[in-house]
Amino acid sequence: MSPLYLYALVGEAPAGALPSGIAGEPLRLLACDGLLAAVGEMAAAPPLEAGALRAHDAAVRALAGEAGVLPARFGSLLRDEDELRGVMRPRAAALRVALERVRGCEQMTLRLAWGGENGGNERTEPEPETETEMETETGHGPGTRYLTRRRAEQESARAIPEVARLLDAVADLVRAERLESHRRPPLIASAYHLVARDAIAAYRARLDAATARESGLHVTVSGPWPPYAFAAGELE
Repeated sequence: MSPLYLYALVGEAPAGALPSGIAGEPLRLLACDGLLAAVGEMAAAPPLEAGALRAHDAAVRALAGEAGVLPARFGSLLRDEDELRGVMRPRAAALRVALERVRGCEQMTLRLAWGGENGGNERTEPEPETETEMETETGHGPGTRYLTRRRAEQESARAIPEVARLLDAVADLVRAERLESHRRPPLIASAYHLVARDAIAAYRARLDAATARESGLHVTVSGPWPPYAFAAGELE
């Protein structure tokens, strides 16, 4: 049997037929401790290129449902079903919590930079993101260090009044937020927002109004995405 390429974890089987994968391979669902892993057989990890990223993203979007989807990191290849279950089993409880958190939601991504001249924001067509991380939420290993670093980054970005005001304007429409500070002027930060699907139009309108009040900021908006930034547990 070929190695298994992991696309995502889902809360329940999609209503329709499962999609095809990056190489056109049929996807199937493997059950483990109350979780369903969407996998395809693939001899080797795909190259990190735009076409493969788009195909990965298309498969994840097709798997998404009201029960939630946790996208796997691009290129996640496991030896066989035993290895996949061995990786998932210790994280099963945290992953079930993460699936419940993303139920009915999608991700909106903001890039915040200095230099806005008219207070408007720029909307971009979604392009596949390369940061498809599944980080741990509990324990004392790499996932804990990751979350500690993210908290420090968030505190740094929120110390900027313009950024804080913009984020506060949409806060009641955001189920969860990940804020990543950048030290590459003029880029200030990237914000990842988990927003209920039926609230995305209101979120965009609120964001437009808030951005118009911050003439020194340039805001680029993309989404809706599958919740790449809110996947929990490193499944590698």
